[in-house]
Amino acid sequence: LPGRAFWIISDQCIGNQGSPSMAGLRRLGFLCLSCAALSQDSQDLANLHAELVELQAELSSQGALIKERARRLKTMAESGQDLEQQVDAQQRRLAFTTWLSQDDFDAKVKALEDKDFSYSGAMDSIWILLCGALVMFMHAGFAMLETGCCRVKNAQNVLMKNVVNVCVGTLGWWITGWAFAYGGPFGSD
Repeated sequence: LPGRAFWIISDQCIGNQGSPSMAGLRRLGFLCLSCAALSQDSQDLANLHAELVELQAELSSQGALIKERARRLKTMAESGQDLEQQVDAQQRRLAFTTWLSQDDFDAKVKALEDKDFSYSGAMDSIWILLCGALVMFMHAGFAMLETGCCRVKNAQNVLMKNVVNVCVGTLGWWITGWAFAYGGPFGSD
């Protein structure tokens, strides 16, 4: 069919409401099927028939969905005043529980200001961990350097010396270094 004739026929099938009716869609589907039959291509005919059946099923499901939503909307409109009253009561309860007097507000602000929110303790710990990791990598590097500078028969002894060095250094840090790094006047808060 020429394009203009197709639109005239489809307007008659759809109708004046702008939404397709089931009978109008069937007429449009049969029109498409008859056009396909004229082309004598059975594969196109089968595809169009399958598409028509699929569209009819989709239209039926959409109609059922529209009816269900209209029913829900009607029940909501009937109980709308009850819903508005419940929402209003909930808002009043929330407003009542969040009101503070000026004294309560000032007390909470003072409590927050008294807390120490400094990050100096955390930054100190991060710095100590970073330095400790660098020292461990330095010990591994020195172990490789010293092992490479000695004969093969002494390599195991040099590596053991470096492991003992790390162990003694860690114990020394635990005994005295920690006190120097984190020690201080313990009597003050």
